[in-house]
Amino acid sequence: MSSLTVSQQNGVKAIKRVRASFDAQISHLFAGMIENVEQVLFEGLVDVADHEQSDREVQMAGQFNLMRALRLHAPALEGRFGDILKEQWVDLLKNKQRREVDDLPDHIETDLVRMARKYNGQFQFLLQALIDGFTGILERPVEALPLQPVNMYHIFWTATEVLEVSAAERELLIPLFDRYVVDRIGRLLAGARESLGAA
Repeated sequence: MSSLTVSQQNGVKAIKRVRASFDAQISHLFAGMIENVEQVLFEGLVDVADHEQSDREVQMAGQFNLMRALRLHAPALEGRFGDILKEQWVDLLKNKQRREVDDLPDHIETDLVRMARKYNGQFQFLLQALIDGFTGILERPVEALPLQPVNMYHIFWTATEVLEVSAAERELLIPLFDRYVVDRIGRLLAGARESLGAA
């Protein structure tokens, strides 16, 4: 006999539906980001060509190091992102507090919150519909979801640990994640909402 309550069993079914929809789309967006990242970083190398020599050398070294790391570890980056997201869905089901991001510098956290604020406003009704939906299914208040924009940034930041590069080099990826993944999160949220409402 299952040890889960009826609401938890319903929650498991709902999360499976939402994850099936979301995972397929996030994988596609990740592939697009990785496909374009070297070109974007190369453009960044061109942009720093007129900087002071010492600054230019540091930035170029960081960007080349990041490109090398992505060639080696891109599948691991996507895999780690998915693993963390899965852990957070389990935490939601078990009503556990969201885990803190241990190594996130304050200035990056400020930037992430600022970037997420735009999407929170843009997709306010979709996000609230998802929160309301899970509140009803789990029969308890749900205040936050793994799919919320600021959490997507946090998960991505943690996942970049697998690249084994410096924090400054990891930071270079945030605008790319924003451009190729979070900026397209509307259709992911819409798909999640549709899946949540499926019978």
